Amino acid sequence: MRMPALEKNILKYRALEMTIILFHAESLKRFIVDSIRATDNLNQKLEKRPHRLPIGTKKVMQKAFEILVQDGILTQEESDEMQDLMAYRNDIAHRIHQLTANIVHPEKPGDRLRRLQFKYRYDALGKFEYYRSKIERGLQSRYILSLSFDSVFFENAEQAYKEELRRLHKKITQQFEIRKRQIEGQKASASSEERR
Repeated sequence: MRMPALEKNILKYRALEMTIILFHAESLKRFIVDSIRATDNLNQKLEKRPHRLPIGTKKVMQKAFEILVQDGILTQEESDEMQDLMAYRNDIAHRIHQLTANIVHPEKPGDRLRRLQFKYRYDALGKFEYYRSKIERGLQSRYILSLSFDSVFFENAEQAYKEELRRLHKKITQQFEIRKRQIEGQKASASSEERR
């Protein structure tokens, strides 16, 4: 069975967006952990303060977010949301099939598949970008910032992906409106058939 163009474009959109999300999640994790550790190393040498996030720490991201809350970089609610976003990154990496299942296998009445799926989050990329900026600004005043060339290497790819996302969004919106009109026409036709 051939998949309609609207569904194909939604899958393409999600694939590109998930690629960018994976990059941002990994980049942000490294930035946070490396910045905390670099700052801790300096504080340990200068003031004999203990390391807050030593190598080998279990649940390193949970602990890192606790440190960001303690230092006033994030609120507890923001930390919780960031941890949810990191869990969503894991869903992309390990359960991508469940984030596309509702497009590939649309729900039918009585279908159990829907209950097993993870919900695709169209807000995730924007939230990752927002928190990256907020965390960078918050760390600037009292942390040694970890620098990486990762963003430089990914920059052109990200620009190309985002350009394609804008193009796909426009196309999906147009295709959705056509689909909506078709469904409304079918309903009107079925209703007039019933009245006859």
